[in-house]
Amino acid sequence: MSSYYLIDLHTNPLSSSRILDVAETTTLVGSSTPMNGGTIVRVPDYVGVKDPTNVTTLLSQKYAGLLAYYAGFTYVTYDDLLDAADVDFTEPTLKGKFGDRNCIVLPPDFGVIAGRFQSTVAALSGPAPSQAIITWEVYRVVLADPATDRAVLTYVEMPASSFTCNVTFNNGVTAYPATDGAVLNIPPIGQGTQFAIRLTNTSTTDDLYVGSWAVIY
Repeated sequence: MSSYYLIDLHTNPLSSSRILDVAETTTLVGSSTPMNGGTIVRVPDYVGVKDPTNVTTLLSQKYAGLLAYYAGFTYVTYDDLLDAADVDFTEPTLKGKFGDRNCIVLPPDFGVIAGRFQSTVAALSGPAPSQAIITWEVYRVVLADPATDRAVLTYVEMPASSFTCNVTFNNGVTAYPATDGAVLNIPPIGQGTQFAIRLTNTSTTDDLYVGSWAVIY
């Protein structure tokens, strides 16, 4: 089960946007929640959030809870990708639509170049990690537009395995494939504090949205 926080779509700056509503799902993958003209921030069921007032407090609590869930690690670095500020537009294999308010969309793999997101390099806190956990979120936006009723956009959670993931800790010198939520052992040659993540859409049919990424270390 996840909780979906509906965020005011138009407030600037985004960090001060109000939380309009929250909905809880009964299933993790495939759940559908109306977006009602807002932006959704997903909070996993194992993360505790208490009375957030805006996007800043919501994300702070979300990722503090994520770090607490993975006991034994000290730091978390993350991007909820509510804007495209940390997309690496110099990457030649980048392919997709990159906008604000949860609008980073990777097209399906048609056998040419699959949709691909790559982050800019993020400076990690503390010493270079020898282990880390990488996690990310994937969703679809589905439009229902019946002839006799109003059009409704819904957020549909997708499995993390809909993307392949590669990460680097030394600014691209070495890269390693990662599995969502699994411990990644980083060889000494690949250790560092200059982190970047690449996500690639493996679907052959669906445009998929990148909801967030985080590295726990």
